[in-house]
Amino acid sequence: MTLRRSRVGCLLLAASVWGGGMASAQSFESDVAPLVETSCLQCHGARTVTPLNLERVGYDLTDPETFQAWEKVYERLERGEMPPASARQPDRSAVETALGSLQQSLVEANVAARGEQRTPLRRLTRLEYGYTLADLLFIDEAVASEVAQVLPAEADSGGFDTTAVTQSMSPLHVQSYLTAADRALDAALVIGAKPELQQVHIDYVNSPGLNLLEDCDFLACGAILKQDDGFATFTPISSTFMFHSMAEQFFVTYPGRYRVTVDAYPYNAKTPVNLTMYSGSKPGSAASLDALLGELELVGDEKRDFKPRDTFFCVRATSSCQVLQRTIIPLKITLVAILCRRNTSGIMSVKGWS
Repeated sequence: MTLRRSRVGCLLLAASVWGGGMASAQSFESDVAPLVETSCLQCHGARTVTPLNLERVGYDLTDPETFQAWEKVYERLERGEMPPASARQPDRSAVETALGSLQQSLVEANVAARGEQRTPLRRLTRLEYGYTLADLLFIDEAVASEVAQVLPAEADSGGFDTTAVTQSMSPLHVQSYLTAADRALDAALVIGAKPELQQVHIDYVNSPGLNLLEDCDFLACGAILKQDDGFATFTPISSTFMFHSMAEQFFVTYPGRYRVTVDAYPYNAKTPVNLTMYSGSKPGSAASLDALLGELELVGDEKRDFKPRDTFFCVRATSSCQVLQRTIIPLKITLVAILCRRNTSGIMSVKGWS
C-alpha cells in the first residue's frame, strides 16, 4: 500500500512540473502580446522596413531563431531603448509584466535546451579525487592517493568507472569525502614555527670543487676553464658533474617557495648559447635532469641574470617537490645549470647563482 502511494505521489509531481512548464509558455504569450500590439507593431510589423517583424515571430522558444529574436527584444526593452524616447511610452506596469514573463520563459527555454546536451553530474573517482587533492593542496601524489582510498570504490559499469548513471552520491559518500578532506588538510598544513628566510649564494670563483678540477691531472680535468669572474664549461655533460648545487653543499630539504637566479654570459661563442636550468636528484656521481625550470639565450658578451621563474614550490613529502607551474621535481633536489650549445663554438661561462 505504501509503495502504491509513493508511485502516485511521483506521478503527481511529474504532472505538476510538466503542467507548470506549459502554463509558463502560455503566460509568456498572454503577458507579452498586448504590449507588442499596442507599442511595437507600428514600427516592427509587416508594413515596416525594419529587420525585425514581430508579426512573423512566433512564441515557440524551442526554435533557435525565435529564441534569438525574443532575446533581443528583451535586451532592448530592459535597457529602455524600445520604444524610442520620441514614441508614445506604454504603461510601465505593462512593461514590467512583459519583462518578467519574458525573462522567466527565456531562462526556462535555455535551461531545457542545455539539459539535452549535457551529461549528468557525477562524483569524482578515487583516482581523480587524489589528483585533485595533489593539484589544489600541493601534497605528494602518493599521499593524495592514499587519502583518496577512504572513499568507497567506484561502481563497475562494463569496465568503466566514470559512467555518471552509476556514480551516484549517498550519505556514506558525503561522510567519506569529509573524512578525506580532513586527512588531506592534515597532510598539507604544517603546524609549528615559520621557518626563517634564508639566502644561499654559490660563488663558483671560490668553489673548492671547481678549483680542484681546473688544476689536476685525472680524467675530469680540462672540462672547465677558470676566469676572473667564473668558470667556462665546454661540454654540456660536464654540467651534470660540476655545475649543480649539491656539489656546493646545497640541496632543498624543506618544503617552501624558492627563488633562483643565475649569472652567466657566453665565452668565445660565435653563435648564441642556450643556458638551461634543471632540477633533479643526484643518486650517483652525476645529477639527473628531472625537470626543466627555464631557458635563456645568451647573446654577445653581455652578462645576463637568469630567472627561470619567480618561485617554485616544494611539497611536504619524501619523494617529490612541485613547482607552482606544475613542474615536478624531487625532494632533496639539486639545481643544475646545463649548457645546450647550438654548435661546437658555443661556450658558456657561469659566475654563480643564488
